[in-house]
Amino acid sequence: MTTQTETAIMKDYAAAGGLRTYYEAQGTGDPLVMLHGGFATIDMFGGAFTPLIAGRYRVYSPERRGHGRTPPAGEARAGQPPDLRFPVR
Repeated sequence: MTTQTETAIMKDYAAAGGLRTYYEAQGTGDPLVMLHGGFATIDMFGGAFTPLIAGRYRVYSPERRGHGRTPPAGEARAGQPPDLRFPVR
């Protein structure tokens, strides 16, 4: 029988492209940044998925501008989404 240990979820805001970006981080290991789709939030990664990979990676899930807890802040230029310049620690 395999047991799964839970890792603490860090919930915080970081400056990314001049935007106050909400993110969550969980796990240990090499960094892995997970980005949600257009009509979603990072809540779509919760449940069973993130804990499965958090045992192997440090999973960072930033919310994109205007989604969830990250406020809208003008238009991002095509090909240069500044809010994806997310500081991985």
